[in-house]
Amino acid sequence: MPPPKSTVWSYFKRLLNGNTVKCILCHTELKYCGGTTSMINHIRLKHPAENPAESPVKQSSIHSFINSPRKLNSDTKEKITLAIAEMVVKDYLPLSFVEGDGFLNLMNIVAPEYKVPTRITIKSRIAKLYDEQKKRLISEISSAKSASFTTDTWTSTATES
Repeated sequence: MPPPKSTVWSYFKRLLNGNTVKCILCHTELKYCGGTTSMINHIRLKHPAENPAESPVKQSSIHSFINSPRKLNSDTKEKITLAIAEMVVKDYLPLSFVEGDGFLNLMNIVAPEYKVPTRITIKSRIAKLYDEQKKRLISEISSAKSASFTTDTWTSTATES
């Protein structure tokens, strides 16, 4: 069932070309692109005594947009989890880091709808990252035509205690 027509149409008629409407009160022609906002605004500005039952579309404020909760899809959640696992590895953090109050507070501010994974989940993602890197490295080494290795056998006496 099509949606009901806007009450603003009682003030306008559509012209034959389909891209123009004409106000029946003042015979002003307006471009019509499929919406009624320009017609509503015309009635309000040019014919203030008339009152179409509709109000113009109100845009939400930036504040309400920022503070509105956002749904995270499973792909985004997994990306966040993998990013946390990478952070733990790259920054040499203990797995318990993800259960710390500071990190939980940060995640609650950054992504309140995201459920922070346990250390067990992070451990499994680290294993997954390890396997992926291992496969990539094996692939790169196996396709290499040659390889060279170097070692440093010199030891400083300053390291002895």
